[in-house]
Amino acid sequence: MAKANRKSTTPRKTRTAPKPALQGLDLIRAPRGRINLDMPDLKRELRLFRHPNDIVSLVALFDAYLAGANALLGIENQPRAEGLGILTRESSFMWAKALVVAEHMKAIQPSDVLAIEHRARALLSATLELGHGLEGARAVLEAAMAAGTAA
Repeated sequence: MAKANRKSTTPRKTRTAPKPALQGLDLIRAPRGRINLDMPDLKRELRLFRHPNDIVSLVALFDAYLAGANALLGIENQPRAEGLGILTRESSFMWAKALVVAEHMKAIQPSDVLAIEHRARALLSATLELGHGLEGARAVLEAAMAAGTAA
């Protein structure tokens, strides 16, 4: 009887189901945490862009943030900018803004062929910049084009 009341001191190994791999447009995700909390103005402005006709404007905004992040990164790699950590922080902040715009853009269904192509190009660019490789880029491109033709 004493044997039945004894508790095991070894921890049990619990199996957790593996998280499903992200596919298609789910590969594009804005950063979570503090850097995302610092963008209330951007999020407030993005709420105004919900119509399918706004895709071209959102693509332009995404391109502007991405170009700014890449420009800062290019200057940071020059010898004269050695020791300027602010360039790294500002570049990553602009990149985070571009991802917030891309995440907002993926939820909107474009209305015309030109908007579908612009949106697909921007989401493809975001996927490649996130480092998902060619397979991820192909999946995002297929999902973006399919979503556009299904609308």
